[in-house]
Amino acid sequence: MNTLTMITATTRRALSLKGSAKKVVWDVARKQIFFTGVDAIPLIAFLGAAVGILVIVQSVSYLPQVGAARFMGDLFVLLILRELGPILVAFVVIARSGTAIAAELGTMTVRGEMVGMMGVGVDPLTYMVWPRMVGAVTAVMGLTVIFISVAFVAGFGMAAFMHISAFGYLFDTLFRSMALGDIAMALGKTALMAVAVAGVAARQGLSAEGDSTDVPRRTLAAVVNSFTAVVAIEAVVMVVWLSF
Repeated sequence: MNTLTMITATTRRALSLKGSAKKVVWDVARKQIFFTGVDAIPLIAFLGAAVGILVIVQSVSYLPQVGAARFMGDLFVLLILRELGPILVAFVVIARSGTAIAAELGTMTVRGEMVGMMGVGVDPLTYMVWPRMVGAVTAVMGLTVIFISVAFVAGFGMAAFMHISAFGYLFDTLFRSMALGDIAMALGKTALMAVAVAGVAARQGLSAEGDSTDVPRRTLAAVVNSFTAVVAIEAVVMVVWLSF
């Protein structure tokens, strides 16, 4: 079963859940949201502040000198909102949660816990994979909003602190350049990346075989394949976006 087939099957089965089974699944999803999202907020906030300060301060310092001040707003929307926000958050989630999902499910698989679940009528895809996918998507979208917000606030704050003359022009051009379509594209791309990361990590974990020595190999494969999937999604979305 490839990753896309697994994600499709998992979604179809999970949406048919009712009653107490649905509650159990959502309880696990909430724990995944906490681990993937809440625990990562300090790191994401730090990265957002660092990126915002670097991009905004450098831009307002040098673009006016070459007569390109009118492009500052477009540059910030392109770099922080469309590109750096979604992809850097995805990379952090791969390093933290993708590895954890692959290692956890891989360990359960080699120990025979997945087979045991199926033996008593419990679907591993529904109870183990689906909550992690939902948790990853919810958390990653929230982290992306935090990253972008902190980047803008930190950049503006530093520019104001440095008394950069182009600060007022920066503020005006940024919000004139930002459209609802940019926000929707960033969040949509983020959701796709989150599904890919959780799906790839889960598939690699469920593919573990033999003994526990296979778990590190599957975890490494999850990281490599997740990075590849995120970059591929980034490229495809930008090509589609630019074609319209």
